[in-house]
Amino acid sequence: MTQNIVRNELGHAVGYERSGLIFRLTQLVWFVVGILESVIALRFLLRILAANPAAGFTDFVYRLSTPLVNPFLNVFRPMTLENGGVLEWGSLIAILVYYLIGRAITGLIVMSRTDRGEMAP
Repeated sequence: MTQNIVRNELGHAVGYERSGLIFRLTQLVWFVVGILESVIALRFLLRILAANPAAGFTDFVYRLSTPLVNPFLNVFRPMTLENGGVLEWGSLIAILVYYLIGRAITGLIVMSRTDRGEMAP
């Protein structure tokens, strides 16, 4: 079985270079999504465990994560727990939404390549 491989002017297989780029782009997307979700998850834990907001680390995490969760904070009312902690549903929704956005972006990146290793028009 003969396979036609598209090569560039230097003789390198074009499809394989594109595969490497797609792989790196999807890695980059998941790296960024992982960092965002980790910060939000840390916020969720600090809130549910009633961490002292005046502590430097807690304040840093809250300041870093507030812009990420703000669009989702009023979707469901937070629940105050007996220990003084807060079950912040908005943080959980934010984690889910950022995961879905990551899936959509990586799906678009992968769709930019056809099955035979050629670039999509």
